[in-house]
Amino acid sequence: MVRHPGTAPQDLSGYCGQIKRIDETFGRLLEASKSLCLSENTVVVFASDHGNHFKTRNDEYKLPPHESSIRVPVVLLGPSFGPRGKAEQLVSLLDLPPAP
Repeated sequence: MVRHPGTAPQDLSGYCGQIKRIDETFGRLLEASKSLCLSENTVVVFASDHGNHFKTRNDEYKLPPHESSIRVPVVLLGPSFGPRGKAEQLVSLLDLPPAP
């Protein structure tokens, strides 16, 4: 087994801080949507183009589909979406329709 030491030990706290900041900003976006009475007819999508490998695979960059790059966050919120869940099947950002 090849070990990829990476930078997680020194970068994890900064990564978690970034996630916290995104969560706070996303919450402000939803509050603004609600206060402007837009939440009843608005779909909000947050997505990332890749995961974080903490510099464990720099030689490969984003070429092979390993777990840390294929599992990405996607949040869909809107009046037609039910309670939160998790898609177990393989999906792609290409599955999201373009904006009208």
